[in-house]
Formats: sequence, C-alpha cells, structure tokens
Amino acid sequence: MKLTNDQVGAIERQTGAIPIPEDNEANEALTNVFGEHTFYADQNGLHVLEPVNIEEQDGDHAEVIQIAEWTNDDKDELQPIEPQRTGAVLGLDDAGGDTEEAG
Repeated sequence: MKLTNDQVGAIERQTGAIPIPEDNEANEALTNVFGEHTFYADQNGLHVLEPVNIEEQDGDHAEVIQIAEWTNDDKDELQPIEPQRTGAVLGLDDAGGDTEEAG
C-alpha cells in the first residue's frame, strides 16, 4: 500500500517511524521487487502496511507486514521472505494526532 503524506505523518506520530525516502536509490529496487508501497526498515527488516478493517473503530487502519529480513549483522542487505503479519495495527487518520492544547 502506498501511503499519502497525511498517512505517513499519522504513522510517524504513532511510532516515530519514518519511511525510506522515495528519492532514495534503494526505493526503486524495492519497488521493482515488491511493487508500489511505502517502505519502512527497522532492526528486523523491511516492512509495508496493508489495509485492515476494524469494525469497532472508526477511520482507516493498516497492519504492519514484514516482507524481508536482513541477511547480515551489518544490516546492509535484505532477503525477501514470505510476508509475515506482525500484529501491529496502526490508524491512518490524522485524528488523535498532536493536537492537544497546552494549558
């Protein structure tokens, strides 16, 4: 799933995670292998988000899916894996962001 700028902001506010920049040379290679996504890398490997429906909650949500893992301790090479659900579900809407007023 390719996230909008607003959705990227919502994910960053919830997790602190920043996606791999679209102008990063690795992004083109990742897109060729995995398709059009907003990619996130962490200590475990490469992740994307996929839409998920949560009936009890309003708004759009996505689940974090791991699609590749690091092949070495230097974390400079990824190996595709069978997509694995991480169980992490994040809100994609801006509601509930940093809008509290000091006071």
